[in-house]
Amino acid sequence: MGLRQFSLEIEVDPSYVSRIETGKVPPPDPDALEKFAKALGLAKGSEERNFFIELAKIDKSDIRPELQEILSDEEIVKKLPAFYRIAKKNADPEKQAREIIRLIKEGKL
Repeated sequence: MGLRQFSLEIEVDPSYVSRIETGKVPPPDPDALEKFAKALGLAKGSEERNFFIELAKIDKSDIRPELQEILSDEEIVKKLPAFYRIAKKNADPEKQAREIIRLIKEGKL
């Protein structure tokens, strides 16, 4: 789907979507994000949709303060896809997160 078609579907100006993509404006509010996700075909409750919404929250800095510090470490940010795959399968994600961060800092991951 192209930019114009997508913009028509979500009823916004294509230049606005372009400014979001280039980081010139922050991600839209949660209701608009849901509309975007639907237009992109991201199924409600799917891993892809949840990831899409979480990325927007990170970009808006709408995250817990303790995560702000973690995300300021470029080396950790590079490992986030692996972290996400591991953490979502773990019963204690906070404990797993601390362990993964330790491994990254020690250069073992």
